[in-house]
Amino acid sequence: MTQNEKKLRMPTLRITNGAEALALRKKLRLNQTVFWLKVGVMQSTRCRYEKMERDIPLPVQLLLQMAYGSEKQSASLLAYLRANE
Repeated sequence: MTQNEKKLRMPTLRITNGAEALALRKKLRLNQTVFWLKVGVMQSTRCRYEKMERDIPLPVQLLLQMAYGSEKQSASLLAYLRANE
């Protein structure tokens, strides 16, 4: 696999479902409003995500990665997104 092919792979996302989001939110000791407002998710939607009643769409997963991932994880995602414009 060449270096360019590696760059085209999407990094592993930290939060891909409501259970992971809820666990991280609790670990960070944030309430729903503070946690989800960073990525622009409204109250009724965030409840559905955390109750696993609705899948978290990929664009929201990407925003969660940027907001709550490590510097390295966020930088990796940003590089991936810029390489695949």
